[in-house]
Amino acid sequence: MTLRAVVDTNVLVSGFGWAGPPATVVDAGLRGRIQPVTSQELLDEVRRVLEYPRLSSVLRTAGLTTAEVVALVTEASIVVVPIRQVTRARDADDDRVLEAAAAGSVDVIISGDADADGKSLVPLCLIRQVKCGSCNT
Repeated sequence: MTLRAVVDTNVLVSGFGWAGPPATVVDAGLRGRIQPVTSQELLDEVRRVLEYPRLSSVLRTAGLTTAEVVALVTEASIVVVPIRQVTRARDADDDRVLEAAAAGSVDVIISGDADADGKSLVPLCLIRQVKCGSCNT
């Protein structure tokens, strides 16, 4: 059985732009070794973030466009429609991750996110007993 995972925007952006653990996660999703789960809200966030000038230049160097990355992520993913609004995270964007995780009945959230105090999404995953993973471990 393939692991179902919401891959946070920070991991996707890093994975398409640079080598390292996030690139390994992206590769696993594109090759079907994990089953990415996302939502339209998360795809919109990926699109928005990849259009930042610094990141769009990194993509150009890699020979990719924002539209191509969003299309690759969409094609590799199960796109869910969250049915429940979550307001548990300190960052509203993280709530969208949790909503997609709940809607997609995922096994894991893969995120490199951490607040300044080092806390991340991990404790919040208890809302659906989702096990969380991090590219920082």
